[in-house]
Amino acid sequence: MPKNFDVVNYNLRPSKQTERKVIVEVLLYLAKYGIHINEYKYLGMGSIYFVDFKLFHKYLHINQMICVEKENIPKRLQFNCPYDFIEIHPNTEISDIIPKISSESRFFVWLDYTGAVDQDKLNDLGNLMAKVANGSIVLISMESNSRSFIKSTDKLDRSDPAEKAQVILKNMNNEIENTLIGSPKPKEIIEFSDFLVEILNRKVKDSINARIDDEALQIMNYKYKDGANMVTVGWLIDSKMNIDRYQEEGIDQHEFINTDSAPLDIRIPQLTYLEKKRLDKNIKGLKAGDNFDEFELAKPYIDNYLKFYKHYPSYQEGLID
Repeated sequence: MPKNFDVVNYNLRPSKQTERKVIVEVLLYLAKYGIHINEYKYLGMGSIYFVDFKLFHKYLHINQMICVEKENIPKRLQFNCPYDFIEIHPNTEISDIIPKISSESRFFVWLDYTGAVDQDKLNDLGNLMAKVANGSIVLISMESNSRSFIKSTDKLDRSDPAEKAQVILKNMNNEIENTLIGSPKPKEIIEFSDFLVEILNRKVKDSINARIDDEALQIMNYKYKDGANMVTVGWLIDSKMNIDRYQEEGIDQHEFINTDSAPLDIRIPQLTYLEKKRLDKNIKGLKAGDNFDEFELAKPYIDNYLKFYKHYPSYQEGLID
């Protein structure tokens, strides 16, 4: 069976790369509230590309990093590792690392999964929430597709994906079932991504309740698509007193801080280099509502570009050697 990194080049996913840059902007913004991300330790899943590690070191100045890779490829990881300060753990599940992290140090953790939600992923999220120090930031990404969710959990012969999801969830163990108490049925939710975010938030809430004086504030909620539909949700864990202060001081005023249940859609138009260049030269006018008719591009695409143009990735071929 091919590995994920054999199928997908993690360097060449424009929506994912845009999301990474949005996350960087949000984390830098948090410095306003005394959250200095450069002092944190990053725990992530770098694969053989280490894209996140390079970006977070370069722009967030994080110098303490741990890379977890479930495949047994130690030489390949070491060969591709961009910095000698990255601690590499090949042939290791993230669930094996979580109990070992220090509860005295602030962590920035990204559980960057490629598959659908399941009990193991929820357990990782819950165990992490119970473990990390106050001030830590936890992100989780996973596929947001009801059919993939169904395929990963059970095989039922029903036609309605929402109905299948409901049946499967009822048959999963109590830990997941408890997260759905009081929530609407999947068929009543317009987007499966909203349903998924609700599951994750209820898991976080259940896990953080054991920390009597602490709370988890959702600060990120994005969806994107480079192939599969994906969702990323992130939380800031801190004392209830600090969380109240952040909210009173307007932490959610940044355009990419998303405390809502509906994910922000990171959808960028596919543009040629010349098209992007022309749009960039007209940013001020476009923001003011000027018409654009130099080439065919629908207004929704222009609006999306204006939202993410600072983070729009550019690719080109180059001769390195």
